[in-house]
Amino acid sequence: MADSSAKADKEVKCTLSDPAFGGDMLSVLNDLRAEKVLLDVTVVAGEEEFRAHSTVLAYGSDYFRGLFASGMKESHEKRVDLKDPSVSAEAFGLLLEFLYTGQLVVSSMSVYEVLAVANHLQVADLYNMKNLQESLDAVAAEEFMELTSSEGFMKSATKDELIKLLLFENLVVPSEQQVYEAAMRWLTHDAGRMEHAAAVLSHVQLALLDVDVLYGQLETDFGATPEGRNLILEAMGYHGLSPETRRGLNWPRSKPRTQNNIKTSLALGSTAQIFTAEGWKQSSDVSLGDSGSTVIAAAVVGNVLYVLFSSSPHFKSFDPATSTVNTLSSPDGISSYGTNKGQMVVVGARLFLVCCGEKKAWCFDITVGRWTKIPPVTVIEDGVALASCQGVVLAVGGNQRTTGQDGNYTDTPASTVQTFFPARSSWETVSSTNQPHADATAMVQGDTVYIGGGVTVVNGKKVDNTTVEMCKVFVKDGVAVSAWSVIHQPACVHKFASQVAVFDRKAYFILGGQMHFTGKFVDQDRTSEEDVEEMCQAFRKGLQSRYVVCVTLSLKEKK
Repeated sequence: MADSSAKADKEVKCTLSDPAFGGDMLSVLNDLRAEKVLLDVTVVAGEEEFRAHSTVLAYGSDYFRGLFASGMKESHEKRVDLKDPSVSAEAFGLLLEFLYTGQLVVSSMSVYEVLAVANHLQVADLYNMKNLQESLDAVAAEEFMELTSSEGFMKSATKDELIKLLLFENLVVPSEQQVYEAAMRWLTHDAGRMEHAAAVLSHVQLALLDVDVLYGQLETDFGATPEGRNLILEAMGYHGLSPETRRGLNWPRSKPRTQNNIKTSLALGSTAQIFTAEGWKQSSDVSLGDSGSTVIAAAVVGNVLYVLFSSSPHFKSFDPATSTVNTLSSPDGISSYGTNKGQMVVVGARLFLVCCGEKKAWCFDITVGRWTKIPPVTVIEDGVALASCQGVVLAVGGNQRTTGQDGNYTDTPASTVQTFFPARSSWETVSSTNQPHADATAMVQGDTVYIGGGVTVVNGKKVDNTTVEMCKVFVKDGVAVSAWSVIHQPACVHKFASQVAVFDRKAYFILGGQMHFTGKFVDQDRTSEEDVEEMCQAFRKGLQSRYVVCVTLSLKEKK
C-alpha cells in the first residue's frame, strides 16, 4: 500500500494540445452548411430565406450575438426577420459567405449595400472596423465613379455616407472634376438635398476645378447662399495666385487626391497604351518584352496581367508591382492562326481560353501553372463574346458558318448563348438573345451580363447592332440564365452603336473587348449626336490601332 501511495504521489499531469485543432472549424461548418446539416436558424433578408448555424452568426456579428442571448422570441424560434430596407438579400448573402469563409467578393454595384448591412449587423465592429471596413473602403475608393452613379447609391445614400466617401484621399478618379460631378448628381437627385450642398461640397477640392465651373456655380441657388458663395470665392481666389505662391500655401480645398496605385485602362496590340485625361498614350510602365508580336488575348488575375501573343512564345505574365515578365507554358496544340480568334476570361484562379476558329479551348490553372484542354464552343465559327459571371463562362452570339454548293461560305450573326460550368466541364445552351450578335462586347457587373456593339442582321444584311441586351446569371444546383432584356438606347447614340452603349445614362465606350466608363453621361433630351460623336472621338484620341485588346490594371502613380 505504501509503495502504491508513493507512486500516486509521484504522478505528473500535463496538458497536451494540438495547435491546429479547430483551425478549420469554420471550413467544416461551411461544408455542413452546403450539405444542409445541423442548420438551426433561418434568416430572412428581402424575400429570401438563408439557413445558417447560429454559432457562426453569433461569432461574426455582435447583432446576432446580442439577439440570441437576449431571451427574445428569435432566440427560441431561431428565425430572424431582417426588416430593415437597407438589408437586401444579395448583400446579406455576400456577408454570410464572409462569416463562413473570411472572403468577401464585392463590386462597385454591391459595395454600398454590403457596407450598409455590415454596419446594421455590427459585423465590422467585431473586427474593430479594420479588415472588413478597410476592404470595403478600398473597393469604394477604387470604384468611386461607378458606385456614385449607381441607382442604388443615388436613391439611398445619406449625406453622411456621401461625405465619408468624399473624405477618402485615395479616390480613383481622373481629376477632382469627377468628384464634384458625383456630389452634384447626388444633390440634384432630390430637391430636398440642396440644403446639404455646403456641407457636401466643402469636402470637394473646389480649388482644383476649372475656373469656368466655379463662375457657373455663382449663378446657381447654391452660389446665392452665404456658405456657398464663400466656398466658391475661396476656390476662385486660389486661381488668382501664381504657381510659385500656390506651392508655398496650404490653401483650403486645394490638395490633390493621393493614389499609390491608379486603376488604368490598357490597350494592348503590338505596343501598350494607357488611357489618360488627354487620350491614349504610350506606356513606359508596361513592357512585355515581345517586340514584333501582337497581343491577341489578355486577362488580369490579382493585378497580374496574363497575355497571349500571336507568335511563339505565346503566353507570358506581367506583374506591375515588380515589373517582372515571365514566359509561361503555351496551350498544347495552339497555333498562330488559332490565336487570331482567341478570347480569354477569368474564373477564380483559372483562365479560360476559347479559339472558336480552331474548335479548341483550354483552361490554365494559375496555382500550378498548367494548361488542360476543355470542350470547345460548338456551332460558332468566330465573333463570339466571352464573359465570366458567377463562376460561369458565357459565350454569347458569334458567327455561324454555312457553305454553299459553290464551296463559298457565309457567316451569319447568331443569337445562341452557351455556358460552361467548370464543375461539369461541358457547354450548355441557355436563353438566346433577342437579336443576333457577332463581334459584340460583353460586360459583367455582379450577377448581370450586358452585351452591345458588333453587328447583327436586318433584312438579310449585316449592319451595326443598335440593340443592347442584359441577362442575370444564377448558380445554385446548376446554371440558370434569365431571359434577355433589351435596354433602350437613346436615338443620339444609334449612329455610334459600335463605339458606345448607354446604361442608366452612363456612356460606356466599346474598345478591345471591354466597355469603358470614363465619367461621361448621355441624356435623352439634352445630348445630341454631335455631343456623342465628340465623346467618342475624345475617348479614342491618340489610339494607335483599333485592333487592340483592353484590360484594366492598377499601376503605381507617377511621383
